[in-house]
Amino acid sequence: MVQSESPRWRLDRSINAGDLLVFLSLLAAGIGYVLHQDQRQTRNEDAVVALQSTDQRHDVEIKEIRDSTDKKLDRLDAKMDRLIEQHAGRP
Repeated sequence: MVQSESPRWRLDRSINAGDLLVFLSLLAAGIGYVLHQDQRQTRNEDAVVALQSTDQRHDVEIKEIRDSTDKKLDRLDAKMDRLIEQHAGRP
């Protein structure tokens, strides 16, 4: 007669050296990742501060250029008005 095997789970309490090495390697990698997370966060915060500083400097430069352009346009407008008045008075 053929005996059928029962579908029970069997737990082996031994640990393979390979399994232990893989577990320890993954544990070390996870701990290393978590410990370096603070350094990455600090670098990102520094980069954000640098970008904000650059952005503010660019905003100031754009405002200066805009103001300079407005002044130049005002002077050109005044010159055009004088030229128009001079030519309007001539027959």
